[in-house]
Amino acid sequence: IYSLAIVLPGILMGIMAYQGIINDQARRDQESRNSLTGIADDYFYALDSMLVSDLNSLKNDTPYQDSYPDYLRLAFVHTSNPDIKLLHHNLIFIPDSVESSFSDKENDELLDFLTKIRKYKRLNQYRKALETWQTIEKKFANHLISSKTPVILVAQLEQIKILAQLNDDPETQQAISRIYHTLLHPPLPYEASQFRFFMNELASKNQEDNLALDSVRLLVQNKAEETYFLIRMISEKDPVFLQAKQDPAWPGIYKGLLNRGSLLSIYLAIDRPDNSRIGCIIDIIPFILARSNIIMDKLDPEGSLSWKITDDTDEIICSGITSEENEYSDFNFAENYPNLILEIKENQLSFFSQLKSKGQGLFILIFVFIAGLMIIGLAFTIYTLNHELKLNRLKSDFISNVSHELKSPLTSIRHLTDLLHTNRVKTEGQKKKYYATMLDQTEHLSYLIDNILDFSRLEDHRKKFRFQDVDYAVLLNKWIAGFTQRLHQNGIELTIDIPENLPTTMIDPDAIQQVIQNLMDNAIKYSGKGKKIEIKVRKDATVLITSIRDQGLGISKTDQDRIFDRFYRCEESQEMGIKGSGIGLTIVQRVVAAHRGNIDLLSAPGKGSTFTITIPIKQTNNDEKDTAG
Repeated sequence: IYSLAIVLPGILMGIMAYQGIINDQARRDQESRNSLTGIADDYFYALDSMLVSDLNSLKNDTPYQDSYPDYLRLAFVHTSNPDIKLLHHNLIFIPDSVESSFSDKENDELLDFLTKIRKYKRLNQYRKALETWQTIEKKFANHLISSKTPVILVAQLEQIKILAQLNDDPETQQAISRIYHTLLHPPLPYEASQFRFFMNELASKNQEDNLALDSVRLLVQNKAEETYFLIRMISEKDPVFLQAKQDPAWPGIYKGLLNRGSLLSIYLAIDRPDNSRIGCIIDIIPFILARSNIIMDKLDPEGSLSWKITDDTDEIICSGITSEENEYSDFNFAENYPNLILEIKENQLSFFSQLKSKGQGLFILIFVFIAGLMIIGLAFTIYTLNHELKLNRLKSDFISNVSHELKSPLTSIRHLTDLLHTNRVKTEGQKKKYYATMLDQTEHLSYLIDNILDFSRLEDHRKKFRFQDVDYAVLLNKWIAGFTQRLHQNGIELTIDIPENLPTTMIDPDAIQQVIQNLMDNAIKYSGKGKKIEIKVRKDATVLITSIRDQGLGISKTDQDRIFDRFYRCEESQEMGIKGSGIGLTIVQRVVAAHRGNIDLLSAPGKGSTFTITIPIKQTNNDEKDTAG
């Protein structure tokens, strides 16, 4: 029934919801790809715009080395002559006879130092000459001699010569290393011819094998080759590679990629109204590093994207990664850029964000609702099945226990009847004793059958209660008297405390008799070694309170919570072989409840039990009443 009513429809609806999620996800993936394509196009457009902006920001009269970004390798102007003017550069030397805004600072103080050096050399005072050159190196680092030769390089070269004369090899090696570093990072621009001069001078020196010197020398040579290449690129106003790669998307702007060794730059140039051409060379990787974060922050202010730029070896150039989930979409840079790839992806939405998303949230809610409904239904079914299985087991135990309880008095009655029928009982006294036993067993059998029948009526809500105004004390004494023989047989002392002048009470005598019989039966069966039972009755305002207390086995706290459940029996009583059906206290509770009363239990293991029933003296209805009342 559960499968037909919930599981099968749930599965069908789940499949439909899942298919809806899949279709919606495919649509979202396509939308996401289109969105990412638009973002990539915007990124490339913004990158190109920034290149154009950097080119347009160049001015013919901009002072040398003023406020240019680090990624600008050099800026230049081709005048109409056509002479070349450098506005800015990061070269280790400049073309010969190039126009530059930097001027020399030769002065009389430097001439005085040179005069002293000549004097020291005539007197063979080479250490003093060396110290003077060291002073000149520090003091005139930004000076040129005759507007061409850097003073710092001259001073360092002369120190090498003096140290060679003094045969001081360690200091000579240090001096050579120092001049190579100066050539690599000159403090001021100087011409290519001067660079070649100093490199030739260093090559003419007898240098021992030195890994550190070889490394820095190779670095200077590579940097020089790169500089020669850049100078050659800007020396011609119309280089061939620009004419061959005119970009229609960049009208009036010359653009080309310079990729040689470690050099990876973009050449940009634009014609000016005065017939000059201004241009620049931009190092592309530093440019991308400086601009990408700015662009992506504008394109994705909410940070919903992860992105990275990688080269052809998959090495990350720069990135803005906030999540590693989902796959990236790849977008290649234009041909005028190096072989770089822009990778973008949407970050994985949280569950609640997905619920808020258009389309997908509805399908997920439906799917979650169906799954939750099926889980709840399955849990309820499992609980119901377990409950029914447990109930069936209890019913089986009940039938077994009832059969055993019914069999005991029947066996006794049959045995005694057989003895009497065959005249094996000789004396009248013995016969009377057997008749009394048979009568007692018959009453006990009747009690057991009445219990079963009443339980059945209570379960089916067919039990009818007939309330009468009776003398409760008289009836109670009568009911208790029926247990005299059983109490005597079990050696149990009974104490009764019933006050005089109790008012008449509106009860169903048969039903309350069954309550007292069940409680007395339990008190006798579970008396254990405590051979005493106390019955007390008292009136309290509008109720009668009856308590039956034994000093027997007692009931644990765990069992007290379930002692009134149908068919429930304590494990200890079962282990000890005490007979019972597990319905007596259930009947007691329901009968007391039908009388608008209640029953309380006070018990502890080994200390006995006290059952207290409280019944109103006058009922609200004198007529017949069922268990639902």
